Amino acid sequence: MYLVNPDADDPDATFTFLSMPVIYAWIVFWFLVQAGVVLVAYYRLWDSTPTDDSRPTERSSGTTSQ
Repeated sequence: MYLVNPDADDPDATFTFLSMPVIYAWIVFWFLVQAGVVLVAYYRLWDSTPTDDSRPTERSSGTTSQ
C-alpha cells in the first residue's frame, strides 16, 4: 500500500506524480484501465446484430387447423 500512499515520515517518499498526489494518479490510472476494458468489450465482444437465438419464434399450439 506504500506505493499509492507513502509513509509521511519517510524523507525519500514521493507524494506527487506529474504534480498530482500519488493516490489521485493511481485512481485515474485504474479508471482508464477499466474504461479501456469496457470499451474493448463493447466494440469487440458485444455484437448488436441479432442472432437466431434472439429472434422470437413461432410456437405451435398443438392443434392443426382444417
